[in-house]
Amino acid sequence: MNTSRVLLSKFATSDWLLLHQLDNDPMVMKYINGGVPASEEHIKDKIIPLFTRYDDVFHRFGFWKLSLVENFDFVGWVCLRPTAQTGQARLGYRLKKEFWGYGLATEVAAKMVEIGFSECGLQSVVATTYEENLGSQRVLEKLGFNFSKRLKVDFSDAETTVNDPSVSWESEDIQYILEKRDWKPVYV
Repeated sequence: MNTSRVLLSKFATSDWLLLHQLDNDPMVMKYINGGVPASEEHIKDKIIPLFTRYDDVFHRFGFWKLSLVENFDFVGWVCLRPTAQTGQARLGYRLKKEFWGYGLATEVAAKMVEIGFSECGLQSVVATTYEENLGSQRVLEKLGFNFSKRLKVDFSDAETTVNDPSVSWESEDIQYILEKRDWKPVYV
């Protein structure tokens, strides 16, 4: 499962260092937890198990490691995870700063939405972004997502977040939704 520029593959436990580097860039984490670095233990004990737990159960759901087709450089990750609502999944992504602004987030998010609607039988996909993260909002809007609601994120639930719940971060987030009936494939 790839796009024209990005390889999507499942994470291995040995990928913890890539995630640790990603989550220790204050610019990457600015709109996620205020730029607080993640500990090695949190990545190894919480994030890697969360990222790999879907692999044996769900074929198309879960977290995907992103690497450039041309040189296999690690770009970040994208995920599509079922929500408690039947026929709905949550889209998420995080990219290294040096890959921002090249349309890669839009490219991989479009691929996940296409898979969700075409292969997984989803009726809607939701995504959440911090209210000041205009870049992420633009990605979602390009894909046809619409504003759904404002909400406060509760980082204490490890199943809904990939953040360290010990980090206190008051976040006002915006949830977007894309209904299958409104979806138009985006080719990037």
